[in-house]
Amino acid sequence: MDDEVQPGKTARKFEAVTKKWSSLCAKILDVDKLARELDPIVPELKELIREANVQGQHYMVTQLKVKKKKKKKKK
Repeated sequence: MDDEVQPGKTARKFEAVTKKWSSLCAKILDVDKLARELDPIVPELKELIREANVQGQHYMVTQLKVKKKKKKKKK
C-alpha cells in the first residue's frame, strides 16, 4: 500500500524537509536581528523561538523516532 505509514521513512522525509525549511528561513531572515527589532513589541520573542525549537526537536525524537545528532567537537 502506498498510503501505509512507514515510521523510519516518514521521519527521514520530515527531517529532510525540516532541514530545507530551516536553511530557507535562515536565508530569508536573521532571527537574532528580527528578535532585536521586535524586542520592544514582544520582549519574550527570543525565548518563545527557543521553546518552539526545543518542542519541535522533542516531537521529532519521541513521536517520529529521529535520533538526536551529536555535535561534532572541533579539534
